[in-house]
Amino acid sequence: MRALITTGYSVTPEVSEIARPEFGPGEVLVKVAAGSVNNIDVMAAAGYLKGILPHTFAAVLGKDFAGTVEAVGTDVQGFAPGDEVFGAVTEPAIGRGTIAEYAVAQPTVGLTHRPAALDTARAGALAIAGSTAHTSIEALALQPGDTVLIVGAAGGVGSLAVQLARTTGARVIATHRDTDGAAYLTGLGAHETIDATAGLATAMRLHMTRVATV
Repeated sequence: MRALITTGYSVTPEVSEIARPEFGPGEVLVKVAAGSVNNIDVMAAAGYLKGILPHTFAAVLGKDFAGTVEAVGTDVQGFAPGDEVFGAVTEPAIGRGTIAEYAVAQPTVGLTHRPAALDTARAGALAIAGSTAHTSIEALALQPGDTVLIVGAAGGVGSLAVQLARTTGARVIATHRDTDGAAYLTGLGAHETIDATAGLATAMRLHMTRVATV
């Protein structure tokens, strides 16, 4: 199969032909249709995770995926060949990634059926950012009338966090560093936006001064 691999720490990733990954009992082989690049993939490619996470080279990069179940191992329940699925590889190692034609997933965590309303491309970029945003907003236990500041809101996690926070009834203030950021974040549900191009501390001081003046 074709896959995006790195053959060593800090070695530039390349698309290469490698063997299809083996899967065992309790695992699912997925034919990947879509995936995404997250910070952990960039860090792995740059060698920053050396000594932090185990690596198996040649290492296939990628965590997110969406696709179709190709085959299932023994003891797997709830999934069958042909099922449309999405999720993320959750094993604590760099090696069996998802930026490839096939990937191995764990059905007990990080794998679920893809609903018809969620298209493949979006599903392939949802798991890591989505679960991070959901966990963060859930931990805040926001209530109507609360105010939450979401920093870096125009990014993958931030964009989802803004939408999730809005559903709680809280007032959402979102920061950005892009000329189109304000319109984008307002469209996602942010009540206020702050341009943090000059730095977050400076932006917050200006914002608080403006609020106090008003």
